[in-house]
Amino acid sequence: MNKFAPALLFCTVVLAEAPLEYYQKFCVVKFDTKSQEDLWAIQLSSEVYNQNSALNTLRLINDQGKEIPYILKKRQRIKMNKHIAQLDTRIISLKKNDDNTVEILVQNKDNDPASFLRVKSSVLNYDKTITIYGGQDLRCRKQLGPKQRIFDYSKIIDLSSDRIDIPANKYAFYKVKINNFKEIKRQSHELINEKHQGKLVSRIEKLRLNDAVFKIKNIHFYREYEQADHQSEISMEYPLNVLSRQTADKKSVFILQSKSEALSQITLSSESVNFSRQMTIEISDDREQWQHLISSRIQKIALGQIERTATRLSFNETRSPYYRITINNKDAPALKQISFAAEGPVYQVIFLPQEGNSIRLYYQADDATKGKR
Repeated sequence: MNKFAPALLFCTVVLAEAPLEYYQKFCVVKFDTKSQEDLWAIQLSSEVYNQNSALNTLRLINDQGKEIPYILKKRQRIKMNKHIAQLDTRIISLKKNDDNTVEILVQNKDNDPASFLRVKSSVLNYDKTITIYGGQDLRCRKQLGPKQRIFDYSKIIDLSSDRIDIPANKYAFYKVKINNFKEIKRQSHELINEKHQGKLVSRIEKLRLNDAVFKIKNIHFYREYEQADHQSEISMEYPLNVLSRQTADKKSVFILQSKSEALSQITLSSESVNFSRQMTIEISDDREQWQHLISSRIQKIALGQIERTATRLSFNETRSPYYRITINNKDAPALKQISFAAEGPVYQVIFLPQEGNSIRLYYQADDATKGKR
């Protein structure tokens, strides 16, 4: 089972109106009472759809015989994306040590801990190691992970890194210790040869050395987190039973039966290629009175490198038991080996965890309008 988001609080809580004596069928669902889920959920099966015309008449009863209020909701797929936010920090102090290290003390003014930091420098061609410490006071005694490197080799190759990752923590202060802060680098090299009568009598080598100080432009701390940016409905394929098929008067007509699942699209498949037809879908409760649902053009084109397939019709969700699909062939031959596939959302009932581990879902009533309370 999944843990569900607090957004469910905005859904409608359902209590069925029909008494239990009017229900003929139920199913028993077992739950693990040791699990840590915030909510329990039961996914509705085709049997429930087929036996229940109004989903808000479902009944949930726990082990103690008490009715459970529930939420009827479509399953959704939540897409989690990573986000980065810069933290509000303040540099408190900078300390130079005798061992050629520099310690920078930083206060995290945000409530969220840092996930990593970036050290920006105007210097090129460097390689430094950095150690991060954390704490709830200025002492910052806790080392956060091993030493890490920042470097820049842009004089030789386009290769650099200025990021230092920080393990999970809840500290308000951080200490950034930069090792080998000042380096001695050769600025110039001069070689002087002294000769007498064509012979080398002395050689003087001059080296000019400069202290290369690592100049820091800025240090910024960041928080990396995941956030649900998009929710999409989860759909599944539902079976369609072909009751009849007939081709006459330049039309192919199919009568299909479902188990009254919630459908939102039907896709045609055929062995034929290079066709374009008008397809109409109608719905009915009794196969006597038909109601128009959607009409659109379907096509399947394959000409050389050009391929185009558009044989899916999407429509507003419906739970009709019967579908009539009409394909207008006009003067073209009927399509070969036609089959249909239907898809629709997945409904589930969601409720608070119960003391017992079994829940009875009552789903078929003689008359759901009887015994209103």
